Amino acid sequence: MGEYFWPDAEVGPRAHHAWPATVESLPVGSHVTGKVIGRQQFGVFISIDQAPDAVGLVRVTALPRDTDLPTQGEAVEGQVLWHESRNCQVIVTPLESRELEPDAVSVHRLDVLRRALSGE
Repeated sequence: MGEYFWPDAEVGPRAHHAWPATVESLPVGSHVTGKVIGRQQFGVFISIDQAPDAVGLVRVTALPRDTDLPTQGEAVEGQVLWHESRNCQVIVTPLESRELEPDAVSVHRLDVLRRALSGE
C-alpha cells in the first residue's frame, strides 16, 4: 500500500445506507473518535467508533501546521463540524485543529459555518 489509499470499496455503500441514522446519532458539535481507513492529499477518511457505518473526513486544512497526515489505523479524536450529504460524509475537525478552537465552538456557530460553506 502506498502513501495514499482509498477506504475499502464497501465503505461507501454502507455509509450511504446508514446516512439518516448517522446524521441523527452524530449531531454537529458531537465528540467523535475513530481510526484512519483512507488517506489522500486532501485529508484522511476515518471510521467513527460511535457510528460504525459512518465515514468521517478530516481535511488537511484542519490539521495543525507542520503536522503529518495520520497513518492507516491511527486513532483520531475530533468534533463533528457538519454533515456532507452529497458524499454521505461526516466532516470532522480534530481537537487540535488550527481552524477552530474546540472549547470556544458552539453548536450554533458550527451550524452557521456549515450553512455558509454549503451555500445554504
